[in-house]
Amino acid sequence: MANPTGTDGGRQQPATDRPSQGARVTPLSSVQSSVSGAPNTEPVASSRRHPVIYLWPNLLTTVVLFAGFWAVLQSAGGRHEYAAIAVLIAMLFDGLDGRVARRINAQSTFGLHYDSFADMVSFGVAPPLIAYHWGLYALGSAGQAIAFFYAACTAMRLSRFDSAASEHTPRHFQGLSSPMAALLLSALVWGMCDIGYGTGGGETPLALAWLVAAVAVMAGVLMLLDLPYRSFKDAKSRRRVSFPVTVTVLLLLVAVAINPPWMLWLVAVLYALSGPLAWLWRQRRANAPPADSGH
Repeated sequence: MANPTGTDGGRQQPATDRPSQGARVTPLSSVQSSVSGAPNTEPVASSRRHPVIYLWPNLLTTVVLFAGFWAVLQSAGGRHEYAAIAVLIAMLFDGLDGRVARRINAQSTFGLHYDSFADMVSFGVAPPLIAYHWGLYALGSAGQAIAFFYAACTAMRLSRFDSAASEHTPRHFQGLSSPMAALLLSALVWGMCDIGYGTGGGETPLALAWLVAAVAVMAGVLMLLDLPYRSFKDAKSRRRVSFPVTVTVLLLLVAVAINPPWMLWLVAVLYALSGPLAWLWRQRRANAPPADSGH
């Protein structure tokens, strides 16, 4: 890039050495290389800007990536409960990185793509592998196909979200979010292990394997359907809530503490069903005949 101050390497050029206006100056290194025939190895200043990388949001995203990677390792070793807990940890940190980025105004294109890659590992690769190592392997090729179907649906869900982010309102997602789909599948496997199925190296009953396979297919389809899901991004910590809402949240936390896997799975099921139910409600209201005004 041309130096507007007429300096070269931080030193001011003498007035007698400055070129006239409009004259083109050839660097000495280029003249020497053209005479000697050697290539010019002098670095050329690039007009490209390096991507902006913020520390704290991307550090939280790295935790999400590590939790998903660790979940895959634990599932491959037969510790499916720890793998499901790792996916839950990835969910918590995935909700934090975006909020931290918005709070400190540290959003960037690099962070958006990095978050998508981390989500793909933690919510697109880890959950189907957890389910496969737990019991989908008993279904043979069908189990492999179902695990891949879930991973492919997650990849398409994340790609659609990134490419059409402007179409998503702050209040709603279009399609089941990948973290909630991951909870729907991972918590079910965790619950099966909690009641003694799929642990200790024993064979998983085929009926339960098909049940988990059906949940995986349902979660993958819900991620791709154009259904409205509440995002809760408009919820504010300083917003006042009513007393019944506070009591309900406390009771939910107590229930999760008593039986984490099944209560978390129940929460995921209710959230997954909220999309189709909201769509049916909107269709019913749209097709309802207009009220009679009495004339």
